[in-house]
Amino acid sequence: MAVLTKRPRIYCMPNRFGFIFFLIFILMLLVGGTYQNNLVFMMPIILLALGLVTIIQTARNIRDLEVVFLEVESDFAGHRSLARVVVRNNGSDTAFNIKVGVESLKKRRFFRPNLNSGVINTIPAKSLAQIEISYPLESPWGIYNIDRVDLSTLYPYGLFRTWIIGKKEAEFFIYPQPSGQQELPVTRSLIGEDFSNHRVYSVGDSFSRVDWKLLARGRGMYTKEYNSAHEEKIAFEIKELKKHSIEQAMQWIQLCQENNIEYSLKTDKISTAFSNSPSHYHQVLKTIVREFSDAHLVTNL
Repeated sequence: MAVLTKRPRIYCMPNRFGFIFFLIFILMLLVGGTYQNNLVFMMPIILLALGLVTIIQTARNIRDLEVVFLEVESDFAGHRSLARVVVRNNGSDTAFNIKVGVESLKKRRFFRPNLNSGVINTIPAKSLAQIEISYPLESPWGIYNIDRVDLSTLYPYGLFRTWIIGKKEAEFFIYPQPSGQQELPVTRSLIGEDFSNHRVYSVGDSFSRVDWKLLARGRGMYTKEYNSAHEEKIAFEIKELKKHSIEQAMQWIQLCQENNIEYSLKTDKISTAFSNSPSHYHQVLKTIVREFSDAHLVTNL
């Protein structure tokens, strides 16, 4: 028994060249009616047939496409991010010049971000194609939701814009910009006993590893390095929303990540384990946004 798959609705609208095309059709029809010339009458009929064929061919180019995957990267406000879209061509013909755009019809906590479009030149029959759409994160930090992907085409004649709407959802985060001049809090350290050498102190080094004796002798500020494995941990705790405290916490978290220091985050509702893996890094940043984005919205109204 054959299984019928429901195809998405196809929308069609003439672009400016399409409107010019139909304007020419109407003018020629009026000229033919005015002068009662059968040869002139034939031209608008031919143009009308060509217009109908154009609509059919443009719709055929896009009718078998389907959005199968959507992913949007989270990043800091002011940076650029990527939306990854995978499109499948279920038909037996190659699709050409498909424009892909992602957007949000429903708001979630904040206004819609400004997203761009990209173009897939060809999608062979019975195959997948992926495109990455780059866009700036110009909106305030918070949680956003993409809930549709538009696939459109002007191929082959460029007179009609034909499009279908793919219903795919993807949640992404815009993180607060890191900012602050405060040093990292004192770490809880377990340091090996085998001293290796000194290196010049740099911002973000733990004060527990500074050689204070050399500093007291006036020889400068140096950090001790050890051959043995060592472990450093920092526990961050945020209880209330303050712009400078959130931005400073973001700065500390980045410093921990860059210096391979394990850290955890504790808020009124959640507490994370100690780690410095990339997945833990994004988990902590998303936790901060989830906990304080509603309050941030109130302060910006």
